[in-house]
Amino acid sequence: LDGVVANQCYLQCFGLSAPQTIRDVIAHQIKNLPTQIKQTLVPFEKDLAFILKEGSAATRMLRYLGNDLSRENITRLYQELANCLQTNQLLGSK
Repeated sequence: LDGVVANQCYLQCFGLSAPQTIRDVIAHQIKNLPTQIKQTLVPFEKDLAFILKEGSAATRMLRYLGNDLSRENITRLYQELANCLQTNQLLGSK
């Protein structure tokens, strides 16, 4: 989400002109949704804010692993992911 969008044609599609991070483009889009659609996102506001702040699942998985790419650490990650699925939690949100 930290990648920068600089393509002017793409930015103009969203009413933007200056280069923006992907995070900022998504936040801009959410902020400018029609009220009726925005209301459907209310149950997910906390999760969306968490993802925008902490990054995508892949980013959070890499952060979880750090520099330890051992089989044991990857197994721990997958156990944590399984736990997240069972408890309906986002990785790293505890």
